Amino acid sequence: MQDPIYADKPICRDGVIAFARGRNEYVSGSLCEAYPEVQGYWLNWVSECLLAGADGLDVRVSCHSCWTNTPEMYGFNEPVLQEYQRRYGVNPDVEPYDPDQLAALRGDFWDQFLRAARQRLSAAGKKLQVHLEMESFRPDAPLARRRTRPGSLTFNWRRWLRSRIADEATLMAFRSVGDQVAEDPVGRDMLEEAAAAGVPVHLRNFLWQSRDGQVHADRLEQAYRTGLLGGFNLYETAAMYNTTGLGPDGHLQFYPGMLEAIRDRAQALGLL
Repeated sequence: MQDPIYADKPICRDGVIAFARGRNEYVSGSLCEAYPEVQGYWLNWVSECLLAGADGLDVRVSCHSCWTNTPEMYGFNEPVLQEYQRRYGVNPDVEPYDPDQLAALRGDFWDQFLRAARQRLSAAGKKLQVHLEMESFRPDAPLARRRTRPGSLTFNWRRWLRSRIADEATLMAFRSVGDQVAEDPVGRDMLEEAAAAGVPVHLRNFLWQSRDGQVHADRLEQAYRTGLLGGFNLYETAAMYNTTGLGPDGHLQFYPGMLEAIRDRAQALGLL
């Protein structure tokens, strides 16, 4: 984890808590997209969001519940086995199998869920937004990003854009300055694919990288100047608050000047 995603964006780790030998018996917290019951459960979430009055839904793959360096050691869930055998006549539990075919098969199940989610949202006049994970959806993904998403699963981001499964997209990258994202081959590819499909892209900006509002205001302007992005996402809310002390009213306070600087720059650029 000490290896940086980029040379100018190191990931800070202060030490090691413990070492473990072997592996966990199960990967906890990860639901399998191949089960109809799981897809139904996720679609219930979509319905609950709509009932709560949400303007739309944003789907991000990266999470904190499925981390493992060895996904191939855990075998395969029954719907995946059945579909692989149906397509290729091979039982991957006991016979040699093609890991790329297996990952593509699971990607088809994931797309099935996204299509159903978009259909439910569209029927309610709402939009589906997906995360384009620039540093994760790539063959040379660094370990720090590769293990934050389910292993052995292909995420068909091009298909999401070209088939208009996605109404909008968030470009997720630790390198969150617009011109730097555009210089990365995968980032540029994602932006060009989205532009060709007419899908607006919003750049995710990680606020915890700095508490200086001018830093984020500069990033907003750089992103805007590229002409490739349709929005700027401030991530995440907890990073906006000063967690070391309470205000006179006993409540958490925003870092002074942080959001104001971003707002003022957006106004100066004519974005507000």
